[in-house]
Amino acid sequence: MVLFSVLNIILLSVLMRDRSLFKPQIFIAYLTPLFLFAVWGFEYSSGGINFFISDEISYAAETFSGFPDLNDRFLWLLVNYWVANYDIYLHGLPLKLMNIPIFVGFFYLLDKIFPSNRNILLLFMLPYLPFSAVFNLRDMAIWFFSTLSIYLSSKSSWKSCSCFLPLIVLFLLRPFAAMLISGLIIIVKTPEILLFIKETANATTRMMRIIVVVVAWTCLLLMAYPQLHNKIETYSAWYEYTTTEGETKHIEGLPDPILTGNGKLDFAIASVRYFLTPMPHSLIKRISTGGSENWGLFDDLVRLVNQTGYYLILHYLLFNSKYLMGAMRALSKTQKMLLISMSMYWPIYSFHLYGVTHQRLKLPLQIALFFLAMAVHQKKQEFKPEILCRYFCLKKI
Repeated sequence: MVLFSVLNIILLSVLMRDRSLFKPQIFIAYLTPLFLFAVWGFEYSSGGINFFISDEISYAAETFSGFPDLNDRFLWLLVNYWVANYDIYLHGLPLKLMNIPIFVGFFYLLDKIFPSNRNILLLFMLPYLPFSAVFNLRDMAIWFFSTLSIYLSSKSSWKSCSCFLPLIVLFLLRPFAAMLISGLIIIVKTPEILLFIKETANATTRMMRIIVVVVAWTCLLLMAYPQLHNKIETYSAWYEYTTTEGETKHIEGLPDPILTGNGKLDFAIASVRYFLTPMPHSLIKRISTGGSENWGLFDDLVRLVNQTGYYLILHYLLFNSKYLMGAMRALSKTQKMLLISMSMYWPIYSFHLYGVTHQRLKLPLQIALFFLAMAVHQKKQEFKPEILCRYFCLKKI
């Protein structure tokens, strides 16, 4: 429980410094996963499910096989290894709880980027998000460090350099995500950095700033090159496999085959699967038969509430689509960057897993659509006074 305590202390210090400690939404964000874990604990104590499920089992198993090798999951394996060998293990309880302060930090960042009292709705409309905080999986940490990188990159030119630190951590969690976020930040920040350098009146100072920028990027690339080269080869091999015989093998192995022989059509069907499934009625059907064999009944109940809330978000966006473009234009650069990074899960996992993936991998897109719906609602509220103003102005004329 040492690591769990340290993470909580860091969280408390940040919240106290920002005077956000006693905000109701932050307090509820901390309590929600604890409540969900307590309810899940009743199902576990009944003997219906295992304490560690799916990928959690592999993380827990590898912690006792020695110091982890440098790979895609290195940092999360290292954390598991440390907790299992040097922390107060308590039969794996710290591994289940350590994502909770990370989740609260993630929610805190979302609240900073999209400031609104309505953000508390995220916990109730998409409850699988706080529920994901009680699994020993790296996804929550990936979302947190991705968001932190984008948030820090929005600061002034020199302060934005601090985004390198969470990007390095992200690289040790999931290299592909770090490469994606880095590319997004470079595209957005390069014009700002060039303008910042150009506006410097003193030639010597300007040259120094150019040198600092070039040296910083060179050092980063040199440090990351061995792993980048390895990952590029790995991803290239995977792309070649999935677009040839791998695609056929994977799709034919699914319960409901979608192979048509047309790659574009297969990808389109996979995209729809990712976007719309699981549908609430299919979850109701599975719940009526006792729920998922691996994840349990309570997991399916949370997923049902989550997908119902998600479909409500989709309906709201559909029926208010005329405000959509205005809402998107009103978003800040940082907000757009975050929504784009989260939305990229859609095409990536439609291609990578053909749309058939676990609920947690669909959450980033759902979170993006939630905040887009909040932006549409804000635009809609602003539009009403404009209509009233025009009405009364015309009436006076």
